[in-house]
Amino acid sequence: MISVTESAAGQIKHLVADVPENAGKFLRIYVEQGGCSGMQYGMVFDEKRADDLVTEMHGVSVLVDPVSAGHIRGSVVDFSDSLNAGGFKITNPKGPPKLRVRQIFRGLTGRKHRRLNNGRFV
Repeated sequence: MISVTESAAGQIKHLVADVPENAGKFLRIYVEQGGCSGMQYGMVFDEKRADDLVTEMHGVSVLVDPVSAGHIRGSVVDFSDSLNAGGFKITNPKGPPKLRVRQIFRGLTGRKHRRLNNGRFV
């Protein structure tokens, strides 16, 4: 369904371990209305729901709701800590080149909201 690189998995583990509000939660990736292309990605640490699809890679579980699964199937979640263009990135081979990503949790960067284009958020 969705792939997680070793680098992204390592950062997800770090965020779960180091941010108390993320304890016992999983990374959820979803698609919602919004952005220039009409859709945008979102990522949040959340609890598992009964109808979630779960992908487990490199020791982390990623949750996707059934509606979002059709839009993000085949996507890859990666993480880079480079100074230029670092952060999490979702690459979707079926998606438009500038699908917006929305972060709605403090666990990734300490900021409550942050949005950037090109499938990347920091």
